[in-house]
Amino acid sequence: MFFPYNSFRAGQREVLKALSGSLDRFKHIVLKAPTGFGKTALAISVGLANSPTLHSVRTRNEIDPILRDLRKISGKYSEVRYSFIHSAHKMCPVLRGRNIDPDNFWINCQILRATGNCSYYRELGNVGDDEIFEIVKSGIHHTEITKKIARGLSACPFFALLDLARKADYIALTYPYIFSTEFFESVFEDLDPKSYMVIVDEAHIVLKPYSIYSYELGIKKIRQSLNELKKYGVDYSKELESFLYRVLGYIEKVKDRNRLVKISKNDLGISRELIDEMEHYIIDIKKRLLEDQHLTSNQLARNELALTSIAKALSLALDDRFEVFIQIDSNGGSRINVSAVDYGLLKESLDRYRAVIYMSGTPPPKSFMEEVLDLENIKYIDAQDYGAWSPYSNIVSIVLTEVTSRYEERTETMYRLYAAYIDKLCEFVDGVKLIIYPSYIQMRSIAEYISGCAYSVYEDRDTSLEELRSRALSEPNLSIHVVAGGKVAEGVELISESGSLIRSVFVAGVPYPSNDDLTVEVIARLSRRIGYSRAYDYIYNLDASIKTLQSIGRSIRGPHDYSIVVLGDRRYISRNLRKYMDVRINYFIRSIDMFERLLARIKANNSI
Repeated sequence: MFFPYNSFRAGQREVLKALSGSLDRFKHIVLKAPTGFGKTALAISVGLANSPTLHSVRTRNEIDPILRDLRKISGKYSEVRYSFIHSAHKMCPVLRGRNIDPDNFWINCQILRATGNCSYYRELGNVGDDEIFEIVKSGIHHTEITKKIARGLSACPFFALLDLARKADYIALTYPYIFSTEFFESVFEDLDPKSYMVIVDEAHIVLKPYSIYSYELGIKKIRQSLNELKKYGVDYSKELESFLYRVLGYIEKVKDRNRLVKISKNDLGISRELIDEMEHYIIDIKKRLLEDQHLTSNQLARNELALTSIAKALSLALDDRFEVFIQIDSNGGSRINVSAVDYGLLKESLDRYRAVIYMSGTPPPKSFMEEVLDLENIKYIDAQDYGAWSPYSNIVSIVLTEVTSRYEERTETMYRLYAAYIDKLCEFVDGVKLIIYPSYIQMRSIAEYISGCAYSVYEDRDTSLEELRSRALSEPNLSIHVVAGGKVAEGVELISESGSLIRSVFVAGVPYPSNDDLTVEVIARLSRRIGYSRAYDYIYNLDASIKTLQSIGRSIRGPHDYSIVVLGDRRYISRNLRKYMDVRINYFIRSIDMFERLLARIKANNSI
């Protein structure tokens, strides 16, 4: 009854019945369904029928499609209440779009609320839930709604939406609020997680614990912290100062570039007492800035202390399921990375809820959910078994057996050969081309020899998805070069009214995880439970396969899209990868000449 549309797509009605019928018998349900199938509409239908439900997404922009469908339902059923939650610092009207570290923001926010210095928070007492919900259901864009709450009601958008969420039937929210016990308890207070059903969108996120639980800070933060100790003149122990110098010393010893190097937490001297001292120092400084230096509430809200980031990283590091790593990138920049290396964190989070539905076009297999996540009572639903279309029926798939990104064969000759194949693709295929590389190093190494792609853009840390969409619309033959598993390869939507703009995907090597200390530690921990060979297979082969499938999926966003997919590595023939990839290979190409003839024939026949 809560389906937002007037008709069903092929397989939707059947999958909806299967989901509804499984909830009484299974706690964990995995839904495999292609892009364009309408997973969000199904999730909302089932979620409202089994409310309250938390619908978790990776980024705040992914909240908007959920709001769009919920708005349709609220027009039919006035009793349905919904809300959404994401980063409080992104909603804060005091910051006015300024980017601030979330941990600094929360301390500032806490002080401003406690001292009565935030007018937006004070105004919440004069605003009712009905007023908030009227604004929520009037829009379909999260930014538009938060601005209306701040400007129209002069109230804090985050806490207004949070108050509404505690009583709502359906809540869209970003991952931290369901995967972090700390986050859940801080926003839902005394509410029991077992009363909630949870939807995990893009559920392949559970493949790696560190993709959800990690914290990173640059060497600049450590140096800034040392300066803060001297600048503010607050009493502190010499152990705090010596700790920061000790961290700098470890960073200077690391020589390996572009890989995570593990450092001993015991050698660093991380302790609860040290963190308590840092947190006391931070609060003391913040209060003094407000009281002694007469900062306005706006100024304090924007104030940042580098030591706050250090304290956050160390708090995570105290947990035995986290390890500390150092990374030196190719230009010499240094970072501390505190990452989860134990899947027990995921199991602990997911088992807390009444039921969990995992949705993805490329979810992990049932064996992974059982063996790795150690979950029980699992139901696996494949939408294709119920009549859904298959995105892989709309592609011409080609394996290049002449090339490989295998470490031992990464030579200038191989990079030139990859570039030659990519040049041929640009020559014969019209439309946007998406070129996926296993790493930034290999992307740069191959790019040096590419000459036939007239319009190209290469991903870096500052690449904007909005910028890519704009360029793809204005430059129809654009070549987009990105790294597998990154924000572009798994997040970009390049579509027009006629369908996907991406007409070809070239995967330039198998995107195996980096063989660094982080990967080694995750395998070692998992091996203790399921054995080394199984752990290695899941961490390397399954991860690489799903990254590849995600890359392919960028070009097929609906049943009317067609694409040429080039798997540029002879290892795609191996059973280790193909057992996880339900892609039928159409052509095996052994030389650049064969590739050119095939592309010419496809173009002449207008097959794509």
